[in-house]
Amino acid sequence: MIDQYNIRSVVSKRAGQASFHLVADQYLRIEFRNMTSDQTIGPFAYEGDVIMTCYRGAFRIQADAETTTLVELDQAVVPRGPTVSITCDVAGSIQLIWVPPNAPTKQP
Repeated sequence: MIDQYNIRSVVSKRAGQASFHLVADQYLRIEFRNMTSDQTIGPFAYEGDVIMTCYRGAFRIQADAETTTLVELDQAVVPRGPTVSITCDVAGSIQLIWVPPNAPTKQP
């Protein structure tokens, strides 16, 4: 079975939801977060990889001592291990793909 969706449509229709999953199964978890300026996810350390894509707004990703900024259609991959914080600098939507989907998460 193929799950198909239009990201622009989904983000638009669910703009009022703080967080939602498009896929949450045994091998993959795709989550969206709609955030306002200064909201933060983390800090957390994930025992897997996290792929983040900005669909609108601006987000700052800090992984240990390294920092990067994502704006519309930018993507970043954080490999297993570092302590990560995601800060929304300009209100928007970010997609997080968690691989594997249910790896342990540590919150320092």
